[in-house]
Amino acid sequence: MAAGSAGTRMRNVHRVVEGEVEEVALRRGAIALAGIAAHFLAHGTVSV
Repeated sequence: MAAGSAGTRMRNVHRVVEGEVEEVALRRGAIALAGIAAHFLAHGTVSV
């Protein structure tokens, strides 16, 4: 019983960690895209 609950707890922790890693990756990607867009706009390379 104790081993089973410990295993479930570990799986839940793992799922939470994966979710956080995914969120950080998405946030980094968004920041990178914003940085690239700002770079192009600053240099006037993008024609609107």
